[in-house]
Amino acid sequence: MDSRKGFFVSIVTLALALSLVSFSMGVNSVQNSLDRQMVDGLPAETAAYAFDDVGSDIDSFTGINFGLARNASQINASFGGTIGMQRNMSQEIAVYGTYAADYYARWTGANLSLDLSNLTDGAIEVSLSNGLQFVLSNQSAVFQTVAANGATNVTRYEISVNVDRHRRLATPWIPSGGDIQVVLRYSDRNGSITDTVSLSSTGINNYVIDYSPLDSITISVGQNGGRTGVLSISQGVNVTALVRVNASINYTNADEVQSYYSAFMNYSQGGVERRAFIEGDRV
Repeated sequence: MDSRKGFFVSIVTLALALSLVSFSMGVNSVQNSLDRQMVDGLPAETAAYAFDDVGSDIDSFTGINFGLARNASQINASFGGTIGMQRNMSQEIAVYGTYAADYYARWTGANLSLDLSNLTDGAIEVSLSNGLQFVLSNQSAVFQTVAANGATNVTRYEISVNVDRHRRLATPWIPSGGDIQVVLRYSDRNGSITDTVSLSSTGINNYVIDYSPLDSITISVGQNGGRTGVLSISQGVNVTALVRVNASINYTNADEVQSYYSAFMNYSQGGVERRAFIEGDRV
């Protein structure tokens, strides 16, 4: 009787041991599968992070800080920068491209290369998927449509301009009762000017501020090269101006609007490859 009881206990013990081994193997299999999924997913996540990171860096050190928001009928775009700046922006961007490639190769093992030729030619461009474009150069800041005979569909510009000089003369816009409301907030060593007017998107409307016979800032709203509703802020010789703009744009299309810099990036890591423009905000 005792021997049968001992045999039964041994069988039960063996069965429990086999069950535990089986359970442990199952847990390890699931864990290994999860680990593989995490490792396999890391390159894709790192690629997405790299594109966001590079875009944020370029946006920040160019000073453009391009932003988008929208409601049912309008898109609001905000942007800016410095014109007449005493910086070699093209060289700084080229140096950054080398740094970014080295950084990601060193810390993630990724192969990253940046085509920055469209940003190192003297003009930095941010484009929107609906055909609008902001171009910042040493001479000017321009918001326009890329269509040769197109309209920006801007209904309102809020413009801030700051110049660290004494002005000699300011020649304001002549209100024309047009389709674009313009709010200008200007400041220099003489003080501040605030001007609110309605201007025609098809007219030629210039606000000129002189600092010397050769030095000036011109803020133009209206028609430029066949395009309408264009904003251009340009400097004469030796004038540095910090500018910031908010543009309200009629847009009832339900399609998403994406912003991106004219910089192309190649990224490859662990079988994941991505080739695309550097993106900014989307709404």
